[in-house]
Amino acid sequence: MSTPFFPEAPPAPPVQAVGDEAFEAFLAEYRDSQPITRKFTYLNHASVGPLSDWVIEAANEHLRQQQMAETVIQHAWFDGWRLCRQRMGELIGAGRHEICLHPNTNVAAIRVFNSLPVSPGDEVVCTADDFPSLWHSVTELTARGARRVQAQSSRGDGIVRVEDVLEAITARTTVVAVSWVNFFHGYTMDLELLGRECGERGIWLVVDAIQGLGGLAIDIKKTGVPFFICNGAKWMLSPLGSGFMYVSEDVPAEITPRSEGWFSLELNHLKYTDRTVKAKANANRFGTGTVDFAANFGLRRSCEIFMTAGAQRASERALGHADRLDELARELEIPVFSDRRCHDGSLAPWRSPIVGLNVKDYPALSEELSAASVVFSVREGILRLSPHWYLSDAEIGRVCDIIASHVRQHSPVA
Repeated sequence: MSTPFFPEAPPAPPVQAVGDEAFEAFLAEYRDSQPITRKFTYLNHASVGPLSDWVIEAANEHLRQQQMAETVIQHAWFDGWRLCRQRMGELIGAGRHEICLHPNTNVAAIRVFNSLPVSPGDEVVCTADDFPSLWHSVTELTARGARRVQAQSSRGDGIVRVEDVLEAITARTTVVAVSWVNFFHGYTMDLELLGRECGERGIWLVVDAIQGLGGLAIDIKKTGVPFFICNGAKWMLSPLGSGFMYVSEDVPAEITPRSEGWFSLELNHLKYTDRTVKAKANANRFGTGTVDFAANFGLRRSCEIFMTAGAQRASERALGHADRLDELARELEIPVFSDRRCHDGSLAPWRSPIVGLNVKDYPALSEELSAASVVFSVREGILRLSPHWYLSDAEIGRVCDIIASHVRQHSPVA
């Protein structure tokens, strides 16, 4: 028989969002905990998120535990591991039993693919414009005879949309693996539509949320997505090495990774050589080995920050900052490579806080922005700006002024 790993503390009370009247004070307090705001205007969250003092303090909480200066009893370590899973569940609208911690999306994706039944000739639909980590992890399926099918941009602009993914599905499709938000241009997949279509057709849907969660809010249960994986080091503003996997409680127990890890088993802690132990019944059956406790203590704190700010409120602020940059681009006639608007010019529901500006002389503008301590990325000649919720209107205004001044100064005179 198996025995509990360590006695469990009861679940912590849920985190409540501050009211509108208290939000500005909380925002100011959080900004004060973000040293990066004192030197830089940071619009590069699609690359890596800066850590607040609050998150570092949480990570240090576990490092002090492992230092064992005061006690060698490890109960609190695993209570912290459970609390991180609880907070992640609260943030996305799931239960702790549906959350498993992982160091990155690649490891999590491979664990999912390792569990899914495929046969030679089955098809796995991906998008041609996806980031390498998800795209290449599909080799876990192609090595067993499945065929990777790349959904292409039907409009020929390099942006693969949800309708392109649905068009790529055939009778042989077994798995669809997509990013919720694209890393490059920020297009956001309609997960409710994908979840419904894949569910009705008996297709497993695996979603990489690394460019979405934190910048966007979600109620995972409304989507019908069975597997939702995320690294915390971008929009979640958490340490590298933190991340999680959501496995819906509706996923049958027989969908279990073919390879086992010690964190995935109901071990007999009185006899570790007991080889009769079975995989855990909850999401932890997708675990591997010991996770990075310190990084995930930091992820727990990040979840609490977002829930205190209000996940929807934070999303609206991040989108608002990006919309302001988008509006400036329209005013200056800068092509926006982000598909953030409907045909009638209104802001689209599939937009994200990622804005790509196709500025012809982007090296010169990049120099001006960098000289003003504005942090951003360039992807394939596109200026990628990715602001977050804690930035101020004044900071976004300053970036807009730099871009506008540059464009007007370098526009050809009629």
